[in-house]
Amino acid sequence: MRDLRGRVKAARAAISAAHGGEETLQRDWVKAACFFARFDISEAQFRHGVHGSSLGDMRVDRTLECLRSGSEGEAEVAESSQ
Repeated sequence: MRDLRGRVKAARAAISAAHGGEETLQRDWVKAACFFARFDISEAQFRHGVHGSSLGDMRVDRTLECLRSGSEGEAEVAESSQ
């Protein structure tokens, strides 16, 4: 549980340190999915913190699925912007 709380804390610190980080998470779902997957947390955990009773069923499987399905779309967006 400490590891999960530490990852949430590190993710919040990373967003605070990045200029426009919060706006990017709200605007670009692909970048948000990548960000949450990198820290192995869910958006709910990032927004609301981690409580001892919520650890059993909160996983980032959906985030990883979004990341996999959205990675092709990200490449398409990158190609079209060039």
